[in-house]
Amino acid sequence: LEVLKKLQVDDREIFETIMDQEVMPGVGNVIKCEGLFHSKVHPKSISRHIPSDILHQLIQNLQRFARDWYQKRKVRKDIFKSVY
Repeated sequence: LEVLKKLQVDDREIFETIMDQEVMPGVGNVIKCEGLFHSKVHPKSISRHIPSDILHQLIQNLQRFARDWYQKRKVRKDIFKSVY
């Protein structure tokens, strides 16, 4: 919920907001791109203008992709990426 609140008040473009380690620690370029793609959010959208349900979905997609990527990297398996 803390991340959602931060996204709801941020005036930056969403791609910049989610790369801010104070807002979403650990998110890098691949995770960012995959999360935005699967959430159908344009990277240049202003964070506070995105509806809360979409932001919630974005957070879930970012977390899921990061978790899946980490688990597959541990066993040296490649992860399917939609964007990269």
